[in-house]
Amino acid sequence: MFHQRFPNLSGIRVKREKATPRDLRGLSGSIIINAIAFNSYIYIGSRKYKIDYNKGDLDRFAWRKIVNLNDIISLSSRINVDYLENITYGDLPVIPGSSFKGCVRSRLELLFHSVDNIVPSCFIRSGHIPKVPIPQKAHGWRHYKIWNDVITENRGNACDATKAEYFKDIELCIICDIFGTSGIASRVCFSNLIPRNKDCLVRLHLDFGEKIFAFKKDTVFDGEITFLGLNLVELGLIFIGLNVHNNKPILIGKSKYRKRMVNNRSKEYFGRLKINIDRIEFARYSDTALIKNVLGNLFDEKRHLIEGEGVTKFVSYTVDKAFQMYGKWLRNINEVDKLG
Repeated sequence: MFHQRFPNLSGIRVKREKATPRDLRGLSGSIIINAIAFNSYIYIGSRKYKIDYNKGDLDRFAWRKIVNLNDIISLSSRINVDYLENITYGDLPVIPGSSFKGCVRSRLELLFHSVDNIVPSCFIRSGHIPKVPIPQKAHGWRHYKIWNDVITENRGNACDATKAEYFKDIELCIICDIFGTSGIASRVCFSNLIPRNKDCLVRLHLDFGEKIFAFKKDTVFDGEITFLGLNLVELGLIFIGLNVHNNKPILIGKSKYRKRMVNNRSKEYFGRLKINIDRIEFARYSDTALIKNVLGNLFDEKRHLIEGEGVTKFVSYTVDKAFQMYGKWLRNINEVDKLG
């Protein structure tokens, strides 16, 4: 019920261990991926409006020596605020690597839940902790529907490596050890997701008068995730964050939790991004014995990569290793399925 109160969870302790050295031990390389806007639009907002105006009118106005109020009103009436733009690099619209990385990181943090008041991940950014269940139709109720038992957890302050005088004294949760935090670098880097087709944006007029440029349904993107000095369990966590082991989409961008009325015609999904791994390329200095022990002949030693069946087997093996180590705390949740 709405007035039911949660138990006091302020005693939750984040499980932290010594930080992994940022060196070349373990496995390093690149995960080459493609992604598809899975039967949905995707919008990553730049918060910039496209302004529609006549440059000649503006130039003539700028050179006038005397301007009255009517002139200003007349000119302003011919300047229109157009659609909110998608983020671009140069002239190319993209899903920024920072947004992609943040989405995967946040997903992993939420997949962990406390057991006996211990949890292996902090929240790098913790919002307001609801004291009562969020009722349907209230702000945030869809997010609560998926993650209700986790967003009520008070995990305290995020990991912070700046407070340690020496590296040997740094202690981090597993997610901060992989993705980095204040005072210590990430061991993974997410590239921008680049659309294959330049004609990939569409103007959408949404409910509540909102107008945006969004990626068209089924737009295909290419990208890369580079990693440094990870072990098999940590790679398994990355694959879980990408949801590739379930062959299901993740949620990203604006309006990802709900359908929106589009162009006054029908309600449509937003923000469903399905990740596929094309191949995994390993650096020459990687501990390839770890890979050979898992894949045997499916590992291409000459080119230091795995693809096809090898990728499927490697993902399955590393994900199993991650669940073996963290299965007590780690759930296997598909957000899209829970939303319905």
